[in-house]
Amino acid sequence: MPNLTDTASVVKKIFLPIIIILLFFLLVFLIYFRFTRTDGNQILTPIEKPKFEALPVSTTSLDTSQISLPQSTPKSLSVFKIVGPQDLQLNASSIAQKLSFAQQPSQLDDTNFGQSLFYSNNGASLFIYKNAISYTNTAQLQNKVEFSEVGELQSHAENLLASLGLLIYSLDEPVVTFSKTQNGKIASAINFQEASTINFQNQYLLSNIPVIMPTSPISITFNKQGGLIYLNYRLLGETQMLFEYPIIQAQDALKILLAGGGSLVQIKEPEEVSIGELRGIAVVLKQAYLGYYLPTQTPENLQPVWVFEGETFAQEEKIPVSYVVPAIRPEFIKKP
Repeated sequence: MPNLTDTASVVKKIFLPIIIILLFFLLVFLIYFRFTRTDGNQILTPIEKPKFEALPVSTTSLDTSQISLPQSTPKSLSVFKIVGPQDLQLNASSIAQKLSFAQQPSQLDDTNFGQSLFYSNNGASLFIYKNAISYTNTAQLQNKVEFSEVGELQSHAENLLASLGLLIYSLDEPVVTFSKTQNGKIASAINFQEASTINFQNQYLLSNIPVIMPTSPISITFNKQGGLIYLNYRLLGETQMLFEYPIIQAQDALKILLAGGGSLVQIKEPEEVSIGELRGIAVVLKQAYLGYYLPTQTPENLQPVWVFEGETFAQEEKIPVSYVVPAIRPEFIKKP
């Protein structure tokens, strides 16, 4: 018959390992809880790292002597889920008619945007994808109206977009560029009076934060008579706010960029220079701000990123460039 000593020995052999295992799992849970808990007492699961469309241009140097970093930034930002992009092709007939296309479209396939409805008429062409529109008119446009200043033409652009049903989201102030024909080529113009064409580029705002894309979501070009020469439009789709994730600060994002952890996603090359001509670029960084990144292929969600804007030079032309760095803290990013 076992005595108390034997019983105690058996209990130690059985329960001690169980207690150790329970303590181990408790420790693992507390660590997970510590690093996935937000101030709002919500449990956050790690999220996929955003897939950046990096341009095939190497960066030889990054000069930070002129950069301006924000002094006050939020500790966390929301991640947005794209719950279902609207389909522009459902309104293709209406859009085509308002742009003076009367014939039936043909169907073409595109690697990035998928199937398109293609219209062509007297030097003008129109591609309507499910989430994008591309319009070009190479004909000589002769309108009776002559606009005298940029503000009037900007209102004309907004009215056109509204008539096409494309003013859906909040927009920032447009970036306006002027161009002229010089020696048979397109060149930059100084102001509205010197220009023959005027381009407006807008970015979407999501909770007052700009949405960054490989190209501007809205780019529209007119002559001074209000004739539409070019329209490029990217649909964002309906969004639903998910959880807020803690983010890194600008100084930490800059360190990641300087260590090679960023991606070059935009080069706004002038008419005189193409990306294909650029090999390695030396960049002077100017500013940093928070944004949301939307690649060509619509992702499952939109994540906050740090955007670093700067300038490089090619053929004596100043060229704006943009880099992005994931803004969500690394412990909330899924490991590859």
